[in-house]
Amino acid sequence: MMFSGNAAAVVGMVWLAGSAAAQSVPLPAAPAGVETFRSNGIEFARVRATGVPAILPFGRNLGGHDLDFAISRTEVTQGQWFEFINATSGLAVPQGQPYTQGLSHILAGGRSVGPGVRGVGLNDQGRFIWTTTEVGANIPVANAGWYAHALYSNWMHNGQTASLDAINNGVYDLRGWDVTRADSWINSPRQPGARFWIPSFDEWQTASYFDPNRFGAGQAGWWPYHYGRERLPIPGAPGEGETSFRWSPADPTFFPTTLPVAAYPGSQSPWGLLDTSGTFTEQLEDIRPSSDPGFPEYDRLTAGTMAGLIGPPEFETPMEQLGFYGAGSANQDFVSFRLATAIPSPGAGFIVGLLLVMRSGSRRKR
Repeated sequence: MMFSGNAAAVVGMVWLAGSAAAQSVPLPAAPAGVETFRSNGIEFARVRATGVPAILPFGRNLGGHDLDFAISRTEVTQGQWFEFINATSGLAVPQGQPYTQGLSHILAGGRSVGPGVRGVGLNDQGRFIWTTTEVGANIPVANAGWYAHALYSNWMHNGQTASLDAINNGVYDLRGWDVTRADSWINSPRQPGARFWIPSFDEWQTASYFDPNRFGAGQAGWWPYHYGRERLPIPGAPGEGETSFRWSPADPTFFPTTLPVAAYPGSQSPWGLLDTSGTFTEQLEDIRPSSDPGFPEYDRLTAGTMAGLIGPPEFETPMEQLGFYGAGSANQDFVSFRLATAIPSPGAGFIVGLLLVMRSGSRRKR
């Protein structure tokens, strides 16, 4: 259903306001049997997939192995992102280092300042102190770029410690990352023992499309479309459609990219991931091989589909869709990210809560 006149904006903002008032309310329940837990204010779902069958979508290998990790159920929100920026923006960035320009740009907010975010003063380094409205806190962060996402991963890995060492190294060694040198942008592989990281292509796709009960109890397989479906999710407004991908509100002043996370609570992957379709494409860890001489081999993969995107038929097969965006710049338009993490040991201090339920066979959707 499409709204007419200003109805889309009015309905959308009312819906946003209602969601924002409940920002501390837990996310909708994950599918039966999926283990979820909260760590550092983020809700994760455990992906324990054994015997994942190998497939070759878009010329890249998937599956053929076992996985056991956790991934955030939603994209990182502006509230979570600016907690990181406020915690680290008071750091003095030394001059003359490879990372000087890029890190200074990120700690000043970069291009990640979205709707519902504003500066309320300056810290000792002359950088803004940021605040988010209740609405803005729940909108996915976008445009920060792979480098910024890697800094965030390091910060989380190091216990949210506000120091140059804690954000420059840990998961990704970013001490040699230089915004002016493209060859430095590919030298940051994930290090052993990572506690938090940017999901790989394989991890993201497995968490989005693989189902251990795809063809019945214990009969694993891959779904061809988002949210465990054999068809494209239906575009439309929250409460009416299943995704904001391909949704074009009649009111051109209303932007589906301003919807908060979990706007479509009934649309979840077999592992409980929300928002894999719509809002923004999502950053992946992998470097993109390039055969184009105009684009060196430093791009990073993205996955997922963006709100409102209407393209040719090949864009409407999400399992096959990959975006290619340069990782060298601090900026990546319309790209968000979610976080992956290692499975914590029982009683680990950084778990806020752990919810466990026995898995029942997931029902096949059409």
